[in-house]
Amino acid sequence: MAKKSKKAKAKTAKPKKRTVTAKAKKSTAKKRSAARRDPCAAERANLKRDQDRAAEIRDFLPEAPASQRPRLQAELKRLEQQTIPGDIRKLDACERLHPSR
Repeated sequence: MAKKSKKAKAKTAKPKKRTVTAKAKKSTAKKRSAARRDPCAAERANLKRDQDRAAEIRDFLPEAPASQRPRLQAELKRLEQQTIPGDIRKLDACERLHPSR
């Protein structure tokens, strides 16, 4: 009986191991040290961003084109009724967890 030739076995594609770059390590370390200094900074930034966006929409709404008004009004309503109160709750909870030293 003749020996069968070995066919090339289909290799399963293994994902290439990604090495963490020094730059990525540095940025992570920066975030960690910033979080140690002010653990509620992210919540504060989120609240400020949403409040600024709501103010921007309020200012722009009178001169907004008719086609954009319903979308802007819906976004403003969502910001005022859900997002901003949620941000305030998160910030309060964070400040209770980490009272300022």
